[in-house]
Amino acid sequence: MVEQFWLWAVVAIAVVTLLVYLGRRSRARDRGSVADALAPPPPPGRAPAPAGGGTSAADADTGPYPGSALPRPDGSAPAPDFMVKADRAAMRYHTPASPGFLDAAADLWFRSGEEAEAAGFAPGDARPPPEV
Repeated sequence: MVEQFWLWAVVAIAVVTLLVYLGRRSRARDRGSVADALAPPPPPGRAPAPAGGGTSAADADTGPYPGSALPRPDGSAPAPDFMVKADRAAMRYHTPASPGFLDAAADLWFRSGEEAEAAGFAPGDARPPPEV
């Protein structure tokens, strides 16, 4: 009875080791990440963005304001030269130097703060002047 237990234990360990090996081999071959596998598919009619943000400004979907562009399906910048996040509902923008840049959700992107201001957006980190 004890001999059968050890035999089954060795077989189970061998099977688990084989499965781990095959899983690692498969992941190394695919070179994909878990985030890529779990990412939602792009909306219909919109091609997925190339890895590394290689789209050019000419390929960016034009936004409703002069100089603006719509984000990629994952919310990121449509091209490397679009570095300013903008929120249409609040009419605010954030540059990479803004304290709220990382937390800001962008539904539009601009190349510069000047373009965003020309389109009617205000700086997102602007504070009202202190009352005296």
